[in-house]
Amino acid sequence: MAKKKKRVNNNLPKREIIDAGCYIDFEGFAGNEHQKFPPPVLIGIFRHGNFKQIVFTEKYRWAALDPGVSHSVEYRPDRAEYLSELANSTSQNKPLFAFSYYEKNIIEFQVKHSIERRYRNVLGISKKCFNRKPEAFPERSSNKLNTLMGITETLGVSIPEKLPKGGVTSRLRDVRDYSHTHQAWAKAPAGIRKKWREILEHNRSDCECLHEVLAALRARV
Repeated sequence: MAKKKKRVNNNLPKREIIDAGCYIDFEGFAGNEHQKFPPPVLIGIFRHGNFKQIVFTEKYRWAALDPGVSHSVEYRPDRAEYLSELANSTSQNKPLFAFSYYEKNIIEFQVKHSIERRYRNVLGISKKCFNRKPEAFPERSSNKLNTLMGITETLGVSIPEKLPKGGVTSRLRDVRDYSHTHQAWAKAPAGIRKKWREILEHNRSDCECLHEVLAALRARV
């Protein structure tokens, strides 16, 4: 007998669950024929109004220890252990929220078990709200609703200007040339340090606006 496919929960959460959630976003390199789920370089975490980033990859250690931003940035080489701790700190009433299923797939690949019941997909939730109550979103444009930028525009959620497609990975490559040793990072040009800050701020914006998207949906539906 074939296994019954799990139903994906794309219902809009109650406000107390939205506020209790943990909002995450990974930055790293795309999958390829050698690695379907490459280990993420860093994760951004927004929870209870506080934001922090954890850098996992050793080649970015010294950039992590001298980030040049106002929020907390830590270096934790124990990627799988940290992600397991993070997943275990959440629940159905305090879910992990991310924009798509990418973060879920990465975490499950790292920790080797399912986090389905404690994970919520903001893209799926948004699309369900748009489709079930289109009259509440007269400004929506169907060709924009697969991107975070398109959804924030539809909801009137203000976010800083984002890096272009490929902008994060190109900056990660440039920063990597200097961040692998303390001595190299001390000599990193101002332009390289700026690129690192841009990566970190881009990631922060993506995390924090997920909460704003759900709050805006809840206000309309």
